[in-house]
Amino acid sequence: MLDHRDSHGQDGATDGMGQAASVAAQGLAAITDPICGMTVDPATSKHLFEHAGTAYHFCSAGRRSKFEADPAKYLAPQPAAAQPQPAVA
Repeated sequence: MLDHRDSHGQDGATDGMGQAASVAAQGLAAITDPICGMTVDPATSKHLFEHAGTAYHFCSAGRRSKFEADPAKYLAPQPAAAQPQPAVA
């Protein structure tokens, strides 16, 4: 039985387009590490943590540990950057 990659003539070698291209090529949704914003391939991710019924994938064990310690810190909406106020003369 052929692996899905074999049916497309691919041997699993990278094509230089990076992990995001790999995720897209496999038909998987791109997963973003909630700590650093890096694209993570959920099919190969070794760093997974479930919180409130949602699975989060991370680029490293260190990022997963940071998230585990305080998920709300990383899931809370970030406040908008303050707009500079015009000087009053």
